[in-house]
Amino acid sequence: METAVDALLRLGLQLRDSGCYAPAAKCLLAVCRSNALPATIATARLLLGQLLLDHTRELSQAKEHLTAAALQLLGHAFLYVHLNDYQAATTVLKQCHALLDSLPDKHTRETRQLEAHLLMLGVSLTLARGSLKDLDLDDNRSSSMMVQLQQLMGGLENHEWAYSLMPARQVEATVAMLQATAYRSVGKLAPANAFLQRAEQLVDQQLAELRFALEKTEGALNPHALWAGKGCAQLKVLILQQHALSALTTTAFTEAAQHISDLIGILQRFPTLMRDFIPSVQMLQGHYAHGLGELAIAASHFRAVLDCDACASLHPAAAATAALCELKLDSKQSGVGRAIELLDCVAPDSGKDFAAWSDKALHQLVSSLVALRQGDAATAKVQLARTLKISHNTIGNSQLVGVVLVALAPVQLDKGDSSGASALLDSAFTILRGIHDMPSVVACVDAMVALQERLGNTDKAAKHRVYGERKARELQGLLVTARAAEAHQLVLNWTPMQQ
Repeated sequence: METAVDALLRLGLQLRDSGCYAPAAKCLLAVCRSNALPATIATARLLLGQLLLDHTRELSQAKEHLTAAALQLLGHAFLYVHLNDYQAATTVLKQCHALLDSLPDKHTRETRQLEAHLLMLGVSLTLARGSLKDLDLDDNRSSSMMVQLQQLMGGLENHEWAYSLMPARQVEATVAMLQATAYRSVGKLAPANAFLQRAEQLVDQQLAELRFALEKTEGALNPHALWAGKGCAQLKVLILQQHALSALTTTAFTEAAQHISDLIGILQRFPTLMRDFIPSVQMLQGHYAHGLGELAIAASHFRAVLDCDACASLHPAAAATAALCELKLDSKQSGVGRAIELLDCVAPDSGKDFAAWSDKALHQLVSSLVALRQGDAATAKVQLARTLKISHNTIGNSQLVGVVLVALAPVQLDKGDSSGASALLDSAFTILRGIHDMPSVVACVDAMVALQERLGNTDKAAKHRVYGERKARELQGLLVTARAAEAHQLVLNWTPMQQ
């Protein structure tokens, strides 16, 4: 049944198409001032702004309505990214860019701020899809999204934003966090950590200004402070998650445990405000447990994420990492069976594909390990080659590239290509050592020892073995230190009340 607002919107369109612009504008303005759904109001503002721009001299009002429409569309686009609906987010992003192009004055601070938000959304969408190469992080060309975003933010520093989508510090912190996420994902940890520190500093300043104390509990905070600071507090959680991921990448287990412990504390003190972050923290617990060799515990955390219907976007990664744990836990056919069951439960339907490239790469990597366990080297090689192509050309994830190279080397050797296998391991060693991924370095050196022994190069094998044993002792020392840390048991065993 048509509502009064829908009738007004339809009448406004009819009057506009008939050339009756003044009464059409009145109808559309009434819709804008109504309590209709945000999507309806955004549509009315868009139509009204375009009408005023094309048929009147009210350029300031046209700009006001077009900008407001763009902001409402931006909110929808960010929601679509959160819901893993990347196609819808892309569509809305294109609509926002079309709106930006229609604004009469493209050089005002307000317009540049809107452009910055559009770039933030574009970067967020690119990160969510895992197509990091599209960000051109190694390129300083003006076409690079990151370069454009940095230039825009540099020109807007120390200025209040002309609209209240989020406070100025929160905008700057969000940009810094996005930059950190991008650089961490491609293994550039030094700039990633610098951006993270900047983001955290800005967020802490904003929370202090809002009197939002994360050390307090949800019930102890002033309701106004809780409402005003919730977005900034949630950004703090995202920053802590990036800190934990960076520490896990570099085998800094004690540091990672502390960050995850801090996250758990925030979830416990703010159970309502932060409940959406429970699955991503459980993923961190799983990665931490996996890194320390606690494979059964790791698998339980990943399976808990799989059991959560509200976090479908995390299911592919959770299934693949749980399957990897099952393969390591059980070398028999039963382990392979459980791994296949986990991978199958998130495999896309026929004719579809994974929403994120990173999920596709991880799924293919673990599938190739299953194929190797089953003795199907031909299938494994195809899957590993595809994973390598995605990891290098699309995702740009150097850690994943190194891991794939290590897995691919024995397959290459079995084909009689010893020089190719050696080159793969040398490349993997350089990559993994560069990002300080010690468990993967140890695995790579073990593969190098096995290769040289198989080729009869005992001197080279002995040299690699000495280095590998030294690195294994260093790794064992890190594990002992991590297990003795105060946060260790909490991170391993914490289970949220909401299950």
